[in-house]
Amino acid sequence: MAKNQDDLRTVEELKTNPYPQNVQVACYGGKIIGEDDDDDDDEDDEEQEKDDNGVVHMKADRSFRAGGSDMDDPDKLLVCTIQSYDETTMKYTVHLSYDGVYYVISDFPKRSIRLVLKPYTSDIHIKGAFRHFMEIDDDIFPEHWKTSEED
Repeated sequence: MAKNQDDLRTVEELKTNPYPQNVQVACYGGKIIGEDDDDDDDEDDEEQEKDDNGVVHMKADRSFRAGGSDMDDPDKLLVCTIQSYDETTMKYTVHLSYDGVYYVISDFPKRSIRLVLKPYTSDIHIKGAFRHFMEIDDDIFPEHWKTSEED
């Protein structure tokens, strides 16, 4: 098995080097969640195969390449597991589930995978955490801090 040099770990690697309890892997949903940028759906559907167990096997196409803001939108991310890493192509095989369908997607791009906090595990959810909005008057900051170089 190829050794992955990133923080993204396969199921096998997690057995000896697990993520913290509050971290999970999320993958960009692409055409599974309706973010299909291709008009030639017929060609892509030929790449999908459903096995006897109802698992859909597919190769990642352009619709799985997340754009800049896609990875910041939790509605476009699906919890997934990384099954393998191909050192030659530097792509992943991931497993994910959506709307009751289980998917195995090969050639998944790294930029469409990220580590995220599990729901309700960030520090703001700690019992007794300070959650009050703090207003700070703009007068205390120097003017050059408040303007960007583009202005």
